[in-house]
Amino acid sequence: MEFHIELFFQYISSEKRLSPHTFIAYKNDMQQFIDFMITQSDSSLTSVSEVRHTYIRAWIVQMMEKGISPRSINRRLSCLKTYFKFLLKRQHIT
Repeated sequence: MEFHIELFFQYISSEKRLSPHTFIAYKNDMQQFIDFMITQSDSSLTSVSEVRHTYIRAWIVQMMEKGISPRSINRRLSCLKTYFKFLLKRQHIT
């Protein structure tokens, strides 16, 4: 899974040309999602294809319970959406 994330970071910095601030925010968002996935799954994820929509929904609920603003939640979801679109585009997932 880390291999795909590194490719994603290369993609958003070179092809998407995100601002340095957005790039750092996306890196933090991805790390928070990975940390959440590790705590929620029975074992460590070995493949990005193991991520299910129920995990993403649970992450959203957790963020809401922590009092994270809707704007911040939407940015984090935007990061995930961009990540999964990247994986689809590169045919790493179906």
